[in-house]
Amino acid sequence: MHRQKHLKFLISIFMSTSMILAGCGPSATPTPEILIQTVIVESTPQMIEQQVTPEPTAETFENGDKSALVNLVQDFSYYVSFDPAFNYQEGGGTIIMNVYETLIFYERQFPDRFIPQLATEWEISEDVRTYTFKIREGVQFHGGQDLTPEDVAYSFQRALLQGGSYSPMWLLTEPFFGVGVYDVTYLIDPELEDDPEALVAVDPETLLQTCQQVTDAIVADEEGGTVTLALAQPWAPFLQIIAAGWGSIVDKGWAIEQGVWDGDCGTWQNYYSPEYEANPLHRAMNGTGPYKLDHYKENEELLLLRNENYWRTEPAWEGGPVGPAAVESVTYKVAPQIWAEQFTMIRKGEVDFFPSVAAGRYTEYDPLIGEQCDYNPDTFDFDCSPTENPQEPLRLYRGHPMAGRNDALFKFDIHPEDNFLLGSGELDGEGIPPNFFADEHVRRAFNYCFNFDAYIQEMWQGKAIQNVGVILPGMIGYDPDGSKYSYDLQKCQEEIEQAFDGKIADEGFRVLLPYRINWDWQRIPVEILEDGFWQIDEKYNIDVIGLAASEYWSLYASGRIPILMAAWGEDYHDPHAWVEPFLAGMYASRQSLPEDFTARFSELIDAGISTMDPDERAQIYGEIQQLDYELSIAIRGVVPTGRTYLRGIIEGWYYNPIYFGPYYYVLSIK
Repeated sequence: MHRQKHLKFLISIFMSTSMILAGCGPSATPTPEILIQTVIVESTPQMIEQQVTPEPTAETFENGDKSALVNLVQDFSYYVSFDPAFNYQEGGGTIIMNVYETLIFYERQFPDRFIPQLATEWEISEDVRTYTFKIREGVQFHGGQDLTPEDVAYSFQRALLQGGSYSPMWLLTEPFFGVGVYDVTYLIDPELEDDPEALVAVDPETLLQTCQQVTDAIVADEEGGTVTLALAQPWAPFLQIIAAGWGSIVDKGWAIEQGVWDGDCGTWQNYYSPEYEANPLHRAMNGTGPYKLDHYKENEELLLLRNENYWRTEPAWEGGPVGPAAVESVTYKVAPQIWAEQFTMIRKGEVDFFPSVAAGRYTEYDPLIGEQCDYNPDTFDFDCSPTENPQEPLRLYRGHPMAGRNDALFKFDIHPEDNFLLGSGELDGEGIPPNFFADEHVRRAFNYCFNFDAYIQEMWQGKAIQNVGVILPGMIGYDPDGSKYSYDLQKCQEEIEQAFDGKIADEGFRVLLPYRINWDWQRIPVEILEDGFWQIDEKYNIDVIGLAASEYWSLYASGRIPILMAAWGEDYHDPHAWVEPFLAGMYASRQSLPEDFTARFSELIDAGISTMDPDERAQIYGEIQQLDYELSIAIRGVVPTGRTYLRGIIEGWYYNPIYFGPYYYVLSIK
């Protein structure tokens, strides 16, 4: 069940790759003395309103005040929360990253290099199962309390015990308790997931033992100033996981006062999987980061203020900032007509950050570019130079690879009941059977009939590359020259004529492929498939239909859609973040992959996550890539390259593909 929520989150992440916040890096892809104001499009239902301070006037943003920036965003969606243990959305992740801090953090633009943050150093045991972190002294939470090892241990314990499928906690339960443990309730019975009432009814001794299993894995040593994390097995990307927002540290005493878990193993079940609005930390924050939450006013604005007592006295990397941020405050505001207002606000100098620009509108914004920065894959940074119009207000960063991708996933066992998408439901030329994609020749034919070049041009204006296999370019095991499908109508015809022992060649087929209205990333791929098969023979019919969101998701949830258009943004920058969900986890389940397929993938996946040797991992993930190609369970999509626009007065921005949004601490205004 946790996978369904994860899907919702990641669709929002992928959609943001075409309108990503300046400063984003997914899941998920570091500020000086500025006020960043963000404008949001849609209201967030039933959010808890905090006490409001006076709103900055419009003149603040037009008078060149170097303590003020405006950031324009689309919305805070319904499930955005400021609780690090609950939030799994882009908007909340950005706020959390700037208010809370983790034991370690990313080294500037690198998603797989780490610097000390709330931990000054760490040791890893020889068997790679135990991590010991030395906790930094002299750090205070925004409320004035000193950071202690107990706060750190409690933060991880509370997060795991709160759990719930709508949270990111499955990213931690697996390394702590083993592959396939997606929630703390799995330690008792997976059927208890998201069922607090049933959990409370469990035998008290079992509940106590479960909590103790969590607290035994995460132990604070106040005298030694350390916290020890004990894993169930070696977990190669563990540091990447705890560097993200869900590894944030909260003040234990303050959190208990707000009404979350009281730290007693006899009561944890009463705090498990809280309802969204009932979560006491949903709109309350008390971190150690460079910014603190001043207020959030429902559907209107959010204001972050600079932490004047910020602890950093030495730069985290060469040239990095120290002391309080140069940006004084960060304001997010709601703008119901964001796409209509954005261009005008940019021209008037009223916004500095804003959702990026859809590919079809590049020509409108390009005349506003005064400086252009091209991504350098050798340095993972940008080389900048002025344009012919250096007086224009925007700087464009372009060419950086995004940390998301969309694929077309074949459903092996399509639910047939009341399913108009299957036509007749038989191979009679007027439909397809529910097991249509169980035939390997059908799957290969659909791969060969997909015009990747047309898709890259139409969807991404040529700014994307075809992905080889299931993992992303540049990762361990990725081979740009590896096996992949290409657009080849002759091979498409040869494969489809072999399907179902030649019956399709005699009868043809007809299938209806839906997409959600206004979602081009779903519409364009199915139209390309429609065109490819039509060119071979008119008896191969793919009809395309746009559906309202409610109808589309109803069909999706019931397993009736023949080809699932999947969007995924990584939670951490490692091959496991891709192979697990697509080949053995959520998406494999959604596709109804045969057990022998998932068993073969799972064996390799478990081997890849369990070794720390880069060469061994490369070999294993190379095997996974090849098997993914041979079984052709999906049409693997393309990786778009980013275009991030922001005002040229902003200095210090860089691209880290794992960031949810801007890390304001590194920014300044020239």
